[in-house]
Amino acid sequence: MNLETLKELYVNELRDLYNAENQLVKALPKMAKGASSDELKEAFEKHLEQTKDHVQRLEEVFEELGEKTKGKTCQAMKGLIEEGSEVLRADGEDSVIDAGIIVAAQRRALPSLVCNRWQASQLSALNRTFAVGQNR
Repeated sequence: MNLETLKELYVNELRDLYNAENQLVKALPKMAKGASSDELKEAFEKHLEQTKDHVQRLEEVFEELGEKTKGKTCQAMKGLIEEGSEVLRADGEDSVIDAGIIVAAQRRALPSLVCNRWQASQLSALNRTFAVGQNR
């Protein structure tokens, strides 16, 4: 990995986020299927649609930057999904399993939330940096 410029750092982080969101697209249907509560299933299905929208927006950003989406695996999300899968394989009371699924989902949402906020701030900073460079 080469990180000589802010753009390289930005694209690297976008690839990480893109991979994390795609991992969620694969994991959320499993979580919905594992939930016993209809409300929880609906919440996961809604979150899946929102996550697909995030993936689409990221693809648009990559296109605007002239960059490819491939090349990075979000290890943090991968680990969180593996941990959450343990809950889905567990035996027990339905309401307790649902609670475990909710906890796992909340852990998965945090990296995405942090990355989305970071992405927005970095995009703003990069736009200012590029604008200054173009005016020289």
